[in-house]
Amino acid sequence: MKIYAKLKIWQKLVIIYLVLVIPVGVLLYLLVKEKHIAIDFALKELDGTAYLRPARDLLQCAYLGLSQFETIQKGTSTPGTAWERNKDRCEKAFNSLEKLDASIGQGLDTGKGFPALREQWLSIKVRGTNLSPAEMDRLLKELIAQGLVLYTHVGDTSNLILDPDLDTFYLMDAIVVKLPEIADLLATVQDLAANSSPGPVDEAIKGNLIMTVGHIKSNIETMRRNLGVAMDNNPARNLRPSIEKTLGEKLAALENYANGIEASIVREGSGVAAKRTGLSNLTGSTAKILEEVSSLWDLLAGNLDNMLRLRIDNLRNKEYKALLFVILVLLLATLLVVLAILGINKSVSSIVHTLKNLNNDLTKEIPVISGDEIGELASIFNEHLSNMNKLLTIVKRSVDDINNSSGAIMAEIEQQSGIITQQSAAASEITATMEELNNSSRQIDEYSHRVAETADGSLENTLNGKSSMENVLKNMEQIIGDNSNNIKEIVALGKESKEIAKIMEIINNIADNSKLIAFNAALEASGAGEGGRRFGIVAIEVRRLAENVMQSIEEIDTKTNGIQKLVNKLVIASEKGSKNIHNGMDTTRSTYSLLSRIVDESQSVASSSRQISISTSQQRTAVEQTLQSIREIDEGIKVASKSIDHITQSVRCLSEFAKAQESVVDSFKIKEA
Repeated sequence: MKIYAKLKIWQKLVIIYLVLVIPVGVLLYLLVKEKHIAIDFALKELDGTAYLRPARDLLQCAYLGLSQFETIQKGTSTPGTAWERNKDRCEKAFNSLEKLDASIGQGLDTGKGFPALREQWLSIKVRGTNLSPAEMDRLLKELIAQGLVLYTHVGDTSNLILDPDLDTFYLMDAIVVKLPEIADLLATVQDLAANSSPGPVDEAIKGNLIMTVGHIKSNIETMRRNLGVAMDNNPARNLRPSIEKTLGEKLAALENYANGIEASIVREGSGVAAKRTGLSNLTGSTAKILEEVSSLWDLLAGNLDNMLRLRIDNLRNKEYKALLFVILVLLLATLLVVLAILGINKSVSSIVHTLKNLNNDLTKEIPVISGDEIGELASIFNEHLSNMNKLLTIVKRSVDDINNSSGAIMAEIEQQSGIITQQSAAASEITATMEELNNSSRQIDEYSHRVAETADGSLENTLNGKSSMENVLKNMEQIIGDNSNNIKEIVALGKESKEIAKIMEIINNIADNSKLIAFNAALEASGAGEGGRRFGIVAIEVRRLAENVMQSIEEIDTKTNGIQKLVNKLVIASEKGSKNIHNGMDTTRSTYSLLSRIVDESQSVASSSRQISISTSQQRTAVEQTLQSIREIDEGIKVASKSIDHITQSVRCLSEFAKAQESVVDSFKIKEA
């Protein structure tokens, strides 16, 4: 199967053709051989009838000679020209038989029978004139016996006895078996009549005559019945018209002869033997009836030959017709196979040539030169080429769009990366500032508690500051909920830091007034003497606390100024970023939103700062939460920066993929839409 799979299509078709033709050729050979066997069979039968014809003539002459010498032996006639004429006839029949034996005797296997017959005839021919009638009678009987043996042998070896058709078989039976047997029985009748003595017929001879005549009549009846079957089963329907009338006459003559013998032997109702004069005429009548038998043999043998020749002609016609039919079928099959091979080879060669020279050229098409499966395959392949051409056109456009889009995305990402870098630096600075603010808030908380503990007069202002810081804490908690507005909140924080400075100025004034009041109280205490001594100590402590508060306020003012500067820087950086961002990242918008919220919350802190005296501890918590939010913003900016890096890498990979696809698409030649 592997070798068959490697063969080309035309080679496979040739193999299939041979596989189909060779069995047809074998069948044709067997058919022709069978016809030849049947023809050879019939030809051998013709050889048999041809060989039997001179053999029968020779036997006929021998029977006639036997009759002549029996009459000579009885003294009723003398040797003369009759035997000489019969001798010449026998010589002619023997010469014909000898020629046939030389040509067809080997095929009929007459190698033993004919030499014995020839020797017997030569003995009669050479010694005939010098022999007595009795000796001649003996030699002729031996010649007849040798002739009958050869006759029967040729009937067997010439296939006559094996004839397959019913009509020819019964004709063969008549000329090979029945008529020779009747002739021999007639010779027996003649011999019995010749050997009977004058006077009453011997009972033994009479019995033999009756039995022999019975055999003759039985053979006549059998032959009449058999030949009737032959005429009824003759397919050509030409046998009955040819032999029926003559056959009836000849068989009637034989029956009359047999009946005459019976009438001459036995008289009706007497039961007495016939007289010598009753059998004296049998010799002459037997010779005549032998001529009738010979004539009937010629008639039947001639019809048998004609039927055998007709059979041979029919067989040859069938053979020629079968041969012609098979040859025409083979020629037609060969023509169809050749046309199929040429058509397939042409279609396949065209497809192979186009595919070999395709070279990624999708504008080419396979020529469709047939309407069969190969043509359908070419059409489907052309359709696939067209679809591939359309697909590659779409891919090429998509690759161009990807290249253009990736370039724009890269430019936008680079711009956003710069903005995020600036925001990350600003967030880091804010974080550091908020840590310092957180420390300051802790100190303010501590000092506020101390002021609350030491001076009832400053409690109301401190509670107002705590209330303001609570408002800042609430606004800073809003910063945690929306990180995107941190920048705005920082801006607001910067504004509120100025308010905090004003508040600190108020607190500073309060502390200054407290210091002045404490100083005056100390003076009053010293003027009071021993009773104002304790009050003087309290006044000193209040003055000292006021001095500490004033010192802390100076530090807070310094830090607030630093925050204001940092906020101003962040606002300037954010304003620059907002001008460059049109469709920026959501993270940037969120950061801006968070910063905006920080500004808003810073305004709230400014309002809440008025309540700083109420809860400075809440201010500390708010500052810590704000610091945590700013740290988270800084982490978000870093994550966004990493995401931008990943997006940049992905866009670069996409751009490289698009370029690779573009090189692949460019390797194909396609039709432009």
